[in-house]
Amino acid sequence: MNQMSAPPPTRGLAVIVVAVVVGGLILLLGFDDFGGGGPAIDTSSSEDEGTTDTTVPPVTASTAPTGGEAPASVPVFVANGSGVQGKAAEITEQLRAAGYTAALEPGNAPATEISQVFFVPDWEEEAAAVAAALSLAPDRALPWPNPVPVEAPAEATVIVQVGTDLG
Repeated sequence: MNQMSAPPPTRGLAVIVVAVVVGGLILLLGFDDFGGGGPAIDTSSSEDEGTTDTTVPPVTASTAPTGGEAPASVPVFVANGSGVQGKAAEITEQLRAAGYTAALEPGNAPATEISQVFFVPDWEEEAAAVAAALSLAPDRALPWPNPVPVEAPAEATVIVQVGTDLG
């Protein structure tokens, strides 16, 4: 009979040592950004000019709130659905005067009777504060719906749709 002999114990030990070293290197390099010095999160935009993205604006490392952000750091977008020309600009200036200095340039929205304040995920507290600054009821601060009622810039985290009740 031909018996197969067992490999020497040193060969098995060598395989284990190599596996541990390779595994350690993979773990070590896996948590490194390879010295790039940049953020690990890609915050670049891939939008084509001439197209408008109406999906929920992404929350990136630069816009993620820590809860109860100061008004000056809240990117608010105001869209006019009141039918009154210049109303979004007026509301934007009202918010800037209240400390929302990061307010974005205003835009337009479909006509609506009821003003609402929408927020992207994790910005509910800031949206409630914006609603209060506009003397709107707390229940007017709502999560960003699907489909979206307003085309908003990607950096907006709180979106005000001005209705005829503020017009």
